[in-house]
Amino acid sequence: MEAISITDAKRHLLQVARNVADTGENTILTKRGKPYVVLMSAAEYESIMETLEILADQETLKDIQESEKDISEGRWATLEELENALSSEST
Repeated sequence: MEAISITDAKRHLLQVARNVADTGENTILTKRGKPYVVLMSAAEYESIMETLEILADQETLKDIQESEKDISEGRWATLEELENALSSEST
């Protein structure tokens, strides 16, 4: 992760923003040599917010954990198996 001063970021804001958007790499903006804020793409921000929302929902988190347990214990089916089962039910 690149780090630049806020002063340099101000001078080259468009270039810094394009770099973050194009590469997906976050940039730390420093103030007096210490990390101050992080510049990230809007897509990454939205992804993080969605993940936090999911993790905050206890019911969804429980469902994810149950699904992971099912997978680790071999309780899963391929898409083809599911399609075949569904088509058998409809006939």
